[in-house]
Amino acid sequence: MLLDTKPNMLRRFAERTMATRPEHVEAAAQLRGGGSAALAEMYDRLIELIDQRPNARIIESEDGKPQQTYRRLLGAIEHA
Repeated sequence: MLLDTKPNMLRRFAERTMATRPEHVEAAAQLRGGGSAALAEMYDRLIELIDQRPNARIIESEDGKPQQTYRRLLGAIEHA
């Protein structure tokens, strides 16, 4: 599971939405009425799901660092 922290996820989503990329504006519109609170709840539900999957591995995803994230992914695959 590629995952960032909840605060980073909320910030990154807001930044993408502000950049008015159509796919993000549409996703933000679907959260209307819940906004970032609804997104935070979805994150929490995802964490609960991951906790129920003992073989799931979390790969830290850092904004602007795709190569490091990719290396973490490869490392997790090698140790699986």
